[in-house]
Amino acid sequence: MALLWQKEVTGICYQVRSAGNSLRLYTNGAFHSQHNRKQLFTGAIWDMLSLPALFQPLGLSRLSLHPRVLVLGVGGGTVIHQLHALISPRHITGVEIDPVHLHIAVKFFKLNYPELDLVQADAINFVSQHRRRYDLIVDDVFLHADQGEPARPAPMNLNWIRKCQRRLGPTGMLVQNHLTSRGARLFFRSHADHIMNSFQSVLLFENEGFENGVLAYYPQNALTRREALGRIEPSARRKLRFRVTRLA
Repeated sequence: MALLWQKEVTGICYQVRSAGNSLRLYTNGAFHSQHNRKQLFTGAIWDMLSLPALFQPLGLSRLSLHPRVLVLGVGGGTVIHQLHALISPRHITGVEIDPVHLHIAVKFFKLNYPELDLVQADAINFVSQHRRRYDLIVDDVFLHADQGEPARPAPMNLNWIRKCQRRLGPTGMLVQNHLTSRGARLFFRSHADHIMNSFQSVLLFENEGFENGVLAYYPQNALTRREALGRIEPSARRKLRFRVTRLA
């Protein structure tokens, strides 16, 4: 793995590395993003954040008609690249607190779509203060930590779920990255009454190579894995490594 670029800013070390045909972003040793312009999926955790959009039923929401998307936590922009290819969004807003990440995303990861607005802001404040509604929100809000493991800047709790819901349109869906699959399951069980009063389906996405668990909340009955993957070309599926469990 070759080091392509490195910079230290206020004690934080940023690196862009190449791994075969892929680019990788590391911040204080934490692996934040990976993108290969020749291969849509990475076989890693970022796929779990974009794939849930394919499970939204066809014809029942604007996800089949160029949706408005909000991505909280851009990093190098892997998820935005994938969503651009998968669902042809009408508009994407990417919110990232770290200006160096945004610089890297544009310069190295070529994140420059005409329908994309990149906003340097605190994602928690952005959700609280802005009034636009979205058809899909991807919550990947993590900060780099001294030990190299990402950490959430605010707790994942019912109050945060409610704030995100206020930014969803009537057929909007929410995707949330949890640091562990166990934590994701516990979160759902702890807040199941509220979640199921607001959504009809909940899916858990996992990748055996990563500890993360990604919860996806749907206003309708989510598609099956076979139905969802039928919406993409077979050649794009080869790199996929994931398990999906229906929690509700």
